Amino acid sequence: MRDMAKDSPLILAVGIPMGVAVLGLIGALVAALLSRSSDRQQQARPVLLEPAQEYARTALAALAALRYVTPPPIYQGGTRPHRNEGLLKDTEQRERRLADCREAIDKVRYTRARVRLVFHPKSVAAELSREVLAELRLSLEAAENYYASFDETGLSDPKRWRHGPGRAIRKQYKDYRMLAYQHLDDFFEDVAERLEKPTWDPLRIKRATDSNPLQSSVGDAAGGRVVD
Repeated sequence: MRDMAKDSPLILAVGIPMGVAVLGLIGALVAALLSRSSDRQQQARPVLLEPAQEYARTALAALAALRYVTPPPIYQGGTRPHRNEGLLKDTEQRERRLADCREAIDKVRYTRARVRLVFHPKSVAAELSREVLAELRLSLEAAENYYASFDETGLSDPKRWRHGPGRAIRKQYKDYRMLAYQHLDDFFEDVAERLEKPTWDPLRIKRATDSNPLQSSVGDAAGGRVVD
């Protein structure tokens, strides 16, 4: 007992610095791991942001192009006609604008590939990008159907056609376009959330849980608010 008591100051003198050193080493390791994790996140952020921005730009450009083929509402008189009223007769101008829409939507398809590769094919962002692309195509299909149907059946009695089949096809177009806007907003929200803690770890990626195929615009259009 006397020897242990005699040696205890020496043990303390040796043990305290060793404990401090171990704690310092652990702290340094934790700090290094946190720094590496932070560095990885900082490096991941621009890699995720670039394809998301590119996709968003092309999707918005396609939505803008669709405005110039929007089926015009029935002209009531007293106000200026809808900007696309002339497309009912000017088939050359109409085809140019439809061709511009096809090209703009093709660009959306190309940029979507990078979103799927970078965000993960089963991520929410990838699924939303698919839905937006599908809705853009369905909007264009509805517009093409509107003008083709007018050429085939509406010329003989345009007023009656526009109050009947034409009105229904126009609603299809506007419903699908509104869905594209809504899902693009959802895409923005998911990307913004992902950028807070960027990761490529499949186990930490929020995956899409609903992948319902969209119906053809030839059938009934999806519901929703409409915009011009």
